[in-house]
Amino acid sequence: MIPNPEATVLRQSTVAFIQADLSRVTLVPRVKVGNGSGGFVYDDLVPRAPADGRVIPLTAKATERLNLEGHTVPVEFILLMAHDAQVEKGDRFYARGRSFEVVHVQEKRDYQTKAELSTIG
Repeated sequence: MIPNPEATVLRQSTVAFIQADLSRVTLVPRVKVGNGSGGFVYDDLVPRAPADGRVIPLTAKATERLNLEGHTVPVEFILLMAHDAQVEKGDRFYARGRSFEVVHVQEKRDYQTKAELSTIG
C-alpha cells in the first residue's frame, strides 16, 4: 500500500494524464445467462455511468488473455482510469471508432485502474 500523501499526488497525476487525451466511456457489463436448452449466452446488463479514461495503444502485442468466453485474445490497448473506477472483466465499450472488451483488470489500484483491452470485430 502506498502512503496517503504519495497516493494523493499519484492520483492527481493520473487524472491529469487521462485528461490530456480523454475518452468518455460507458462500460457495459456482461453476464452469463442460461439459454433454456442447457447452454448459455452472454447478455449485456445496464450500462455503468459514463466515466473518464484514456485508451492507450500498446506497441508490442506480446500478452494474450482469455476473454469472458474463454477465447485467447491479444491485449492491444490499456484503458487507464481513476483508482476508484468501476470496471470488470467482460465489460465492453465503444471509443475512438472501435469496440473494446476488457480482458483483465490489474488488481493493484492504489492510484490508478488499468484495464487490458482487446478489440472486438
